[in-house]
Amino acid sequence: IQFRHHNWPYLDFCLCEAIMILHKHERREESNIELYYGLKDVRLENIKEIKSGFFINHVSTSDDIQVAQMYRCSQGCILHFHPSMRRAQMIFSCDVSWISPFKHEREILFARSVISHVFDEKTHKEQNAWNAKVESEDEYTQMILLTWARYDQFINKL
Repeated sequence: IQFRHHNWPYLDFCLCEAIMILHKHERREESNIELYYGLKDVRLENIKEIKSGFFINHVSTSDDIQVAQMYRCSQGCILHFHPSMRRAQMIFSCDVSWISPFKHEREILFARSVISHVFDEKTHKEQNAWNAKVESEDEYTQMILLTWARYDQFINKL
């Protein structure tokens, strides 16, 4: 895994800041949009390979699964973002479809996760992280569902 944000630290910083600013001004609490992200030639043999709650890079998603399938190509993985991912306070995302040259993709951009020194790891996992689980798979596609950890806690109490 390469951490490409080290190559462009100022661009990475400005992009993270812009996403956080837009995130604060959007009405995400009512969002019911399912989002998707396609990864070409990626298959996770062990779901524990995903460190809960951390995006190592910015993630460009679409509400159109066909867009994710196009990026996945003939085989790979599709990340399925539950609506709770947009509602989370500390999982920063924003709608960038208004500036995207690809209007048909209806792009929502998630910021690269920033390590916070304010929270210990337990608090981070309970309040700010997301969880991943294999939703479905066949020989060509693996669908991984991402949900806000706090949403999972609420659902598990019911």
